[in-house]
Amino acid sequence: MPRLLPLAVLAVAAPLALVGTQAFAQDVAFYDGNADGQPDTLIPESAWPSWATRGTGSPTVVFDRGAEEWVMLFEARLSDEFLDGTGMDWDECRPREDGPRVVWGIGRATSPDGLTGWTVDAEPVVTPVPGTWRPCSTAHPWIVAYEDTWHLYYKAEQGFDPCNPGGDESPWGCSRMTGVGYATSSDGGRTWNEQDGADPMLSIGDFGFPTVVVRQEEGAAVDDEQWTMLLTRADGLYLAQSPAPDQGWEFSEANPVLTPGTWTFAQDEWFQPSLTCSAQGEAFRYIAWIGGNSVAGGSGFDNLRAEFPDEWVGDGSPVIAWDADPVWRHWDAVRIGDETYVYYTVRDEENKVFVQLMKTGASTTFDLDPAIWNGRACLYGERPEDPTDGTDDTDTGDTGGTDDTDSDPGGCYCSSSASPLTAAPLLGLLALVGLSRRRRHGSR
Repeated sequence: MPRLLPLAVLAVAAPLALVGTQAFAQDVAFYDGNADGQPDTLIPESAWPSWATRGTGSPTVVFDRGAEEWVMLFEARLSDEFLDGTGMDWDECRPREDGPRVVWGIGRATSPDGLTGWTVDAEPVVTPVPGTWRPCSTAHPWIVAYEDTWHLYYKAEQGFDPCNPGGDESPWGCSRMTGVGYATSSDGGRTWNEQDGADPMLSIGDFGFPTVVVRQEEGAAVDDEQWTMLLTRADGLYLAQSPAPDQGWEFSEANPVLTPGTWTFAQDEWFQPSLTCSAQGEAFRYIAWIGGNSVAGGSGFDNLRAEFPDEWVGDGSPVIAWDADPVWRHWDAVRIGDETYVYYTVRDEENKVFVQLMKTGASTTFDLDPAIWNGRACLYGERPEDPTDGTDDTDTGDTGGTDDTDSDPGGCYCSSSASPLTAAPLLGLLALVGLSRRRRHGSR
């Protein structure tokens, strides 16, 4: 059985409630379609294809308007049977000479409502290729649905010992991670056109969780877009930006935009910054649903906000907190109107991975309405003319409000790398809200 979160009721609301080792700091609800008091596993083990040996992890979820269905891409460890059937040499992917081959690919599943009836494709949709910069792993998928094209970003890895003494040094360096891979799809993720150059789209070692949004401000020209990527490393959260989805990314290896130590629940690590962009007119343009960990004092899941993605604010009180290591490690935050649905993964005692679902918002009803879904493309400027009718396409694909019902971001806290002078205009507003929240959660 999957490692489930202990729950006394389906919805847990503020003020703070404590259930087992898990605490909730604002209104949340877990999807429990069979009403057994436990979050449902969306894709049960009985639905896994033979090539997915350890389950469905690191989900990213989008709506396919053509097929009128929800699509989930996920990472999966590929079975020996599948690897043998490719006829390729996967020996580089053994952690030791006599060890198993550890190879990760990306699979696809579909559902009519984003909740039930998930069906997994018979074959993975993106797999590693020996001899390239992605010989052993294509993992941590992330999709930006941009008008008629889906843009896929993922983490690429090579073998366990790419620079072993006496051997040939890998052309992609000595880190297992080689960079961020990129692909596009125009058929709902059934097939992907890989960007298969000599190097990854963005070459970077020792990183995880590339998450991306594109934003176009009100009044901006058609080609005036900002693609924003967040990644994590051991020393913090990093930023890359580009005017285009597939090239021109600027990344500073010496400039984390958020470092551990800022808040109690994230003294030692930040991870999985599931990035969304806000509705038109919002002061904070970006929201990162991120995990934090403190080796000596627990962990948590929270949303941080930013007007500009190099300075992040929050209230220091995670939406969900654990008194030990994180129960979740991978998730995707999907904005539906003024609510956020979070597809997250848990592990069972056999280290198998399962996807479950929670939400934040005023209602405990689960209804993923695609009409108010944002596909991580917040396009508020000029749009290309539609040749079929001669009019401008003004459908931004975003009619919702903020990410959750608590529209202000909470207390007066800035990213540890932010300048106090730069952050100063925010402090007056945030201090008042923070005082109210500290009174409400004074027992923490």
